[in-house]
Amino acid sequence: MRNLFRFCFMFLITSSIIVSVSCEDDDKEDELTPVVEFKDPETLNLLWETTGLIAPESAVYDESNNQIFVSNQNQGDTIIGGFISKINADNGEVTDLQWVTGLSNSITGMGIYENTLYIAEQTDLTAINIETGEIIEKHAVEGAIFLNDVFVTSSNVVYISDTFGNAIYKLSNGNVELLVQDLSLESPNGLWVDENTLHIASFGVVIDFQTFEANPTYVYSVDLNSKSITKFSENMTEPIGNMDGIVAYGNGNYFISDWALGKIMYLKSSGETNTLLTLGQGAADICYIESKKLLLVPMAFNGKLSAYIVE
Repeated sequence: MRNLFRFCFMFLITSSIIVSVSCEDDDKEDELTPVVEFKDPETLNLLWETTGLIAPESAVYDESNNQIFVSNQNQGDTIIGGFISKINADNGEVTDLQWVTGLSNSITGMGIYENTLYIAEQTDLTAINIETGEIIEKHAVEGAIFLNDVFVTSSNVVYISDTFGNAIYKLSNGNVELLVQDLSLESPNGLWVDENTLHIASFGVVIDFQTFEANPTYVYSVDLNSKSITKFSENMTEPIGNMDGIVAYGNGNYFISDWALGKIMYLKSSGETNTLLTLGQGAADICYIESKKLLLVPMAFNGKLSAYIVE
């Protein structure tokens, strides 16, 4: 009996120690896990610039290889054609200026899924093998007039904007289909998908196709289930600009670029916008590298790619 009592007493003491240590470890884990509060960006500070590009239109980050792809329209050169450049993401050094050549002089937006780079080529969606640089496939988009931006989801569904056709197309399981077409999209350009909503940074109704002067417009949202079109926010009462790119910045907020005025703007989930930079006409399809807090801005008329630290 005495031995049994002694055993129970030792068991209780041991259990208490174990529980005490366990709780203490939990407290330490809580202390080591900082709570990071979301902060709106205040400034964009230039980190590096890459020059020598020819009408750069779009930039996309290849995380697996820490490199950036830039689409160069190279208009007027039908021998080399439009081409893709490879750039080091850490310092902006060009590692291969003409990595893929012979593309359309109207190449625009790009997107990546695993080892495939998708590129919009006026009326085709072209797939390129990232390891070899070889064209895997060209998907003809029937009815398209001018394909522009590309957004690729984590499940390899590709959305493509047709700016002058006022349409959005979708590539899924090898098949291209028209998702939505409506004049109310007012020349859809930049694309970003957030769950079941497609956000569209529109360029605006073009007044003069020689100069591409267009009326300023809004960011629109398309419900991917119902296909209904609304403004990004009901609080948007004034047009934002002639937009090109749109990229997410957490908590339902976005960076957007204005092609006509060269502005880089911050769009809050509430619909409020404020200008962070004014760079001059030709600010094209932007890219945000979250892991580096780096915003990439191709400047089509300056032949350069600028990288800004978001602070």
